[in-house]
Amino acid sequence: LEALSKVPIVPRQQVQSIVKFLTRFVNLLTRMGVEKLQQLEAQKALRMSNEKFRALFHNSNDAIHIFDPTGYFLEVNQAACKEVGYTRDELLQMTIPQLLVPERAANFENRMREIQQQGEAIFETFIQCKDGTTLPVEASVRTFEYFGHQAIISTVRNISERKEANEALRRSEERFRSFFQGAGSGMAIIAPDGTVMEVNSALCEFFDIAEENILGKTVEELTHPEDRPNTRQLYLESTTRKRNHFSYEKRFLRGNGSVIWGHASGAPVFDANDQIDYFIAQIHDISDRKRAEKATRAALCEAEEARNKIEAILKSVADGLIVTDLSGRIVLMNRMAESMTGVTLGEAFTRPLETIFTEQEFLHQVAATLAGNTRDESVEWEILGPPVRTIQARTAIVLSGKKERTGAISILRDVSRERELDRMKNEFISTAAHELRTPLTSVLGFSELLLNQEEYGITDPNQQKNFLAIIREKAKRLDSITTDLLDLSRFQSGQTITLTKSSCDIGKVIRQVASLYQTETAHHLVSTSLPEKPVFISADPGKLEQVLDNLISNAIKFSPKNSEIKISGESIIDQFKISVNDEGVGMTPEQVDRIFDKFYRVDASDSAQEGLGLGMAIVKSIIEAHKGEIWVMSEPGKGTTVSFALPLGNGRS
Repeated sequence: LEALSKVPIVPRQQVQSIVKFLTRFVNLLTRMGVEKLQQLEAQKALRMSNEKFRALFHNSNDAIHIFDPTGYFLEVNQAACKEVGYTRDELLQMTIPQLLVPERAANFENRMREIQQQGEAIFETFIQCKDGTTLPVEASVRTFEYFGHQAIISTVRNISERKEANEALRRSEERFRSFFQGAGSGMAIIAPDGTVMEVNSALCEFFDIAEENILGKTVEELTHPEDRPNTRQLYLESTTRKRNHFSYEKRFLRGNGSVIWGHASGAPVFDANDQIDYFIAQIHDISDRKRAEKATRAALCEAEEARNKIEAILKSVADGLIVTDLSGRIVLMNRMAESMTGVTLGEAFTRPLETIFTEQEFLHQVAATLAGNTRDESVEWEILGPPVRTIQARTAIVLSGKKERTGAISILRDVSRERELDRMKNEFISTAAHELRTPLTSVLGFSELLLNQEEYGITDPNQQKNFLAIIREKAKRLDSITTDLLDLSRFQSGQTITLTKSSCDIGKVIRQVASLYQTETAHHLVSTSLPEKPVFISADPGKLEQVLDNLISNAIKFSPKNSEIKISGESIIDQFKISVNDEGVGMTPEQVDRIFDKFYRVDASDSAQEGLGLGMAIVKSIIEAHKGEIWVMSEPGKGTTVSFALPLGNGRS
């Protein structure tokens, strides 16, 4: 109440005036406070902006220049000083044209007018450093207000590395283009889908197609149908990163439809996103090589065939062949030579000839041939067995295609049979002379007795008759020998036995010959076993009698007294088989193998049987002339069986 009592009493009108005044005063103070706060915030923001600008300005890696429209520097950062080699104070005393190269400085005013009109610009220019070097730079400029005045700020970046990279890229592109277009082989740039994007002239020539007709085609369209599956497979592997390059041979289709061989190689090229941008491929024409390979294969086949033929000849030739080089080392032997020497080619290869052979005459012959002293002479020597073999050698020089001596070839021939034949011929001559002289002596002796009966007292008719019988028997022997000699003469001249065939009963022929021996021999039993019914064949009866006579007489000669000679005959399918069996001394397998050789006589010195060694050879010739066959079975001490079979033919009853 006391306080209230002190409150002055003011009229309503005055109160309203006071409130209005106070309200206006508060509003004024509020505006002044807000403006002050805004000013403080603006100053703070400006200060912060200036700090940021200065931080960016001075810490920027790029050179920053602030200059007025006349080109005088107002401010520069540390990067700008470092770039040109001037200090800040030095730059602030300079103008932009003083930094530019002369040709760019002359255009400064025009460049400034463009910047002021457009407000900003980006361009490349060249500036000169304090040391005189020139730098290519990219300038990004714009106009702005600097402390209340129009100014220009430029950010300058050294683009030397970029220029060098661009120049290197340009040179690389030029080199690539030069290589691509000037390559001697076909080059192509191919899209990831296989479409041909670019080709060089060599590839156009390879395909015989104009460039515009190749572009847009796919690789598969240019490939031979048979090679397309392989091409697709390689493309798939390349696009799926299974291979980083390809290289293969295939056939291509030319513009005229012909086929040409090429070797295709290349690799994918990737873009910045590691995706295939394109393929670059190179194609070499290998047609000539393929033709050469084909010719080479043909030549190899021919050489292989020739080698096989030579090998077959070497294997099949009956003589031994040994080839030595110029050093006298063995380089080739055939199987017969291996058999003769007992050494295989693998064991003898590259060994000196003297380590295999000890025969000096043969070694001298080969050495003389290798030295060029060729003589058409042969040397012979014996190789101890069993059996003992006689080897005959002839040697000749081996010449290359250029007629140069490359070695010697020796032919080793086993002449054991020839030398044995010569021996048998000599024995035959001696035996024939003896066989002829023995009956001739008897004929001459007994004929002389008969011619001079009174002188020798031959008066008994029976004795005279006996002498005549002896003469007749010896004459028959001479006739047999003469017949054998005539047959031998025909054999030697290559003539065949002349047959006078007729339909004859073979059993009757056998019985007639057997009956003669049954009556003439008293020391052997000659028996026959023949079919009861007649068996007719087409044959020469006289020649068959000669065969049977020879076989039966041989059986009697080589059989002991009182032994049996069995003659049998039987029909077997379409042949008639005759066998003559004895119980004689028999023969060894070696003797059986040679029984039909001319001049061969079984060694029967203990029996001292006569003969020329021609009988069995003549027998075989007669049987073969009848289209028959003959064979012998024998064992020592168990006798011998000689069998022959004749075709029944049209003479069969």
